[in-house]
Amino acid sequence: MKKFIIWAVSILSFIGVCAILCFTLFALNAVFVDFKSSPFLYNEENHQEIIESGEFSSGASVFFINKKINQEKIEKTYPYIKVINIETIFPNKMVVHCIEREELFAVNFEQSKYYICDEDFKILRILDIGDDNALYESTQNSPILVEGCGEIDTSLNAGDFLNLEPEFEKVLKKLSPAFKLNNRTCAEQKAIIKNVELLMYASIKYDDYTVALKLIDFLDFETTIVDASDFLELKINLFLAVNAEILDADKENSELTIYQKLSGEFVAHKNIKN
Repeated sequence: MKKFIIWAVSILSFIGVCAILCFTLFALNAVFVDFKSSPFLYNEENHQEIIESGEFSSGASVFFINKKINQEKIEKTYPYIKVINIETIFPNKMVVHCIEREELFAVNFEQSKYYICDEDFKILRILDIGDDNALYESTQNSPILVEGCGEIDTSLNAGDFLNLEPEFEKVLKKLSPAFKLNNRTCAEQKAIIKNVELLMYASIKYDDYTVALKLIDFLDFETTIVDASDFLELKINLFLAVNAEILDADKENSELTIYQKLSGEFVAHKNIKN
């Protein structure tokens, strides 16, 4: 009986010490922000505001803080921030590691309104070209205009993610990563492509219609990538190589189709327009 009491007291004492440590030594008392990229919109003066938007529970044990909720609150308040992770620095600090999202796509959802999105199709801002101070110009610094997305939800706000038809969304979310795998940054993608159009295209490989991507450059030269959900990074690689070799004068009367043969070979076929 005495041994049981001793064990019980020891266990309770241990639990008590752990509880005291959790809410003293391991009580959160500082949060910091670390940008992994060079931000354009944020500087050290914004860091405290970013931290406050996360609503971190000062004094709470670092073991019981729900980092996902903190992350969601930061990203909702600041659409241009993408939180990579929230690191716990023991015993009582946290660091919010983040990057700044880049404007990459523009999706027209009403007569004169565009959702300006990043590569994940998170809405960074809403642009109304009816506002003289916010004209959308198709230049090599402008977001890439995306067309053919199907029905677009018009009730979304900055900070929301754009939900498209699944087969279209699957392809579009592969597009920028495919360019990046070919060493093209977001800025370089915007300098190469003016418009992207989604369409259903007859597939040799599947003997059916599948989602294709039509890429239009600043000379209005069109490249159609068939079966865009398959091996897109390899097809983008072929597009970049061939597009660079075609003379500007030749682009006026031709277009390009990229597809995979049944043999597995990837082909870029230049067609002469009628």
